[in-house]
Amino acid sequence: MSEFRRAAVILTSSALWVGTVSGHDVDFASLTLEELADIQISSLGRKRTAVFSTPGAASIITSEDIRQSGATDLATAIRLAPGLQVARTGSSGYAISARGFNDATSSKLLVLMDGRSIYSQLTGGVQWAYQTVMLPDVARIEVLRGPAASLWGTNAVNGVINVVSKSAHETLGSFVTVAHGDELRADVAVRQGVRLNPSSALRVYGSYQNNGNYGAGRAMESHGWETQLVGARYDWERRNGGGFTLIGEYREADFRAGNFLPSLLPPYISYYPDPTWNRGANVIGRWVMPIGQESELRVQGSFERQSSRHSLGSEVRNVGDFDLQLTSHPLPRHDLLAGFTYRRISDDIESSPWLRYGVASASTQFYGAFIQDEISLIPQQLSFTIGAKFERNSYTGWEPQPSARILWHPSKNNSLWAGVSRAARIPSRSEHGVELLALVVPPTPEFPLPTAVTAVGSSSLDSEHLISYEVGHRFKWGSQFSIDTALFYNDYNDLRGIRPESVYLHGNPVPHFRYDLVAINNLHGRTYGGEVTVRWEPVSFWKVDGSVASLRTHLGEDRPGLTPDVSLAALEGNSPREEYKLRSRFTWAKAWELDIIGRSVGRLPAPNVPAYTNADVRLAWSPNAHWTFELVGRDILDSQHPEISTNFLGTELQEVSRNFYARVTFRY
Repeated sequence: MSEFRRAAVILTSSALWVGTVSGHDVDFASLTLEELADIQISSLGRKRTAVFSTPGAASIITSEDIRQSGATDLATAIRLAPGLQVARTGSSGYAISARGFNDATSSKLLVLMDGRSIYSQLTGGVQWAYQTVMLPDVARIEVLRGPAASLWGTNAVNGVINVVSKSAHETLGSFVTVAHGDELRADVAVRQGVRLNPSSALRVYGSYQNNGNYGAGRAMESHGWETQLVGARYDWERRNGGGFTLIGEYREADFRAGNFLPSLLPPYISYYPDPTWNRGANVIGRWVMPIGQESELRVQGSFERQSSRHSLGSEVRNVGDFDLQLTSHPLPRHDLLAGFTYRRISDDIESSPWLRYGVASASTQFYGAFIQDEISLIPQQLSFTIGAKFERNSYTGWEPQPSARILWHPSKNNSLWAGVSRAARIPSRSEHGVELLALVVPPTPEFPLPTAVTAVGSSSLDSEHLISYEVGHRFKWGSQFSIDTALFYNDYNDLRGIRPESVYLHGNPVPHFRYDLVAINNLHGRTYGGEVTVRWEPVSFWKVDGSVASLRTHLGEDRPGLTPDVSLAALEGNSPREEYKLRSRFTWAKAWELDIIGRSVGRLPAPNVPAYTNADVRLAWSPNAHWTFELVGRDILDSQHPEISTNFLGTELQEVSRNFYARVTFRY
């Protein structure tokens, strides 16, 4: 789905239902559950902390998890995480969220790649189909459910996903993988890694993928899509710690699609061939330097240029990021972290008859500072962390986002934590100044002219705000069993809703009635629920993971009018109340692997999407250390099923089809 199609979704999808530096090389396959709990992540605290000692609802998807799942794209790999709602919207799109408010934009979720934000300020979310990743080179995916805005800033509201790639030192040698199936028509990835000297290494890589339509429906006709990626990574490591990393990538995405778009002339909706493309390149530079025995300075800068074209328009975007972070221990039992961030986005947009921006070219700036102090009240047992980020943006000004968390280890096998946080999601460029012709209603006796339903952004739109309360408990029993529980209560204010305006007569380009749906901060509400994750390793060759996530959402209007807010039902009903995940991994004879991933997702009440249960299966054989042969089946329990509805032109559901593929991998 293109950026401009997402611009349409963000204002109208719900309205129209009624109308870091890589660590050392780790063999994750050989780790016990106890060792997995001690894997360090950096998403919550901007520093490496073991999952078991993280005062938040955190989980990690290891490189071995990704390999054994048979995932071919980033969103499918993220689906392994407990507590995340991941739903396929059609051929190439996904809706991903944590703790509610799921939609195609993932607007309340901050996603990072090696510390570089891929959040689009144009639409307020992530364009998942464009985010091509060399999955074999991913070291881990860190997932945090809940706010982390006190360090990461605005838009880290309901969660943070951080994709961390492997150091070039971990990917030496040659790697080739080729896959083919009924919908996955071709998937080829190649990598070559070399050691330049004892301190530095380089890898170059590329991938190509050609996909079918995966059962996409009529309203957004899809004939498949292609992605391409080329990149390189250089790592230099200092003997006494720290080092330098440089990453450069270029990616393309082409979508062979068509679109049904509204018209003020009969038949009031017409089909348009809609070949869509995205092109982009990015570079990341990171310098890490120890200062003394216990301090560290980390500096990272990145630049991205992206261009896209679609029937609704085109965009050229430049994004620059700068991040400076200092870790120190100024006092005994105090672990202090402070830093400064700056982000600048400039874009040039070409409008269309369906989608018009009031300002064609614009620049948006974000800058701010953060500070956090982790205080060890009782060494190795009790700690208290307090921090805040103060950030200014071009739309709503200053946004203070504080957080306080406490962590207690009553024993070496138990950890309890609690936290309270404030977070903000700022309006997107589309929400601030777009006019979208979303639907044309044919003439009726009451309205003898066609009626144009138009979504309208508002320059007075303010940020959405959250105050979150969380508690959690982790328990591990040796190397065989662990359980992780998290409960939350989220209080939202200033949520974006849709205010229907009165119908009025308009004469351009032909006489018609116009019905405006205006973005406004007129909603509030609360969500509450929890997630439970269980991991069990009864024997050395069998591992089982299971999770359940429960969610309740209650929203209301601040100033109810004569006409109810038309987005309310969809905001409440587009996330399942319960979702169950179960994963079983068998390994036998050191050469065979059987992986089964099941999920059961509850019904989405508005718009109505039936509950479904489905499974993915992977069978792999590795005759030696160099070769692996795989057979993978996805969504095998149903020929087709819908997972979520984001179609802004109607209520037709895009269905996902059963598919199979085979893959051969060579490494040397």
